[in-house]
Amino acid sequence: MGQETQARVADSWCEDIAQWAEHLPLMAACFDAHSRLLYCNTAYANWLGKTPAELLGKSLDALVPHETLVT
Repeated sequence: MGQETQARVADSWCEDIAQWAEHLPLMAACFDAHSRLLYCNTAYANWLGKTPAELLGKSLDALVPHETLVT
């Protein structure tokens, strides 16, 4: 599967996930192959003290300190 096709599949998957993830009482996020945020629900954004719009496109490293991920 080519990169362009993979990107379309990932985008479609994220859209499907977003439709139900917004209503979950837990954090949900979707990242691309380069660890950039494609989608997050409100619970995830609230955990970071931001809105989902403020977080989109940011890398995982920029969003969550490394120490938080490994502890």
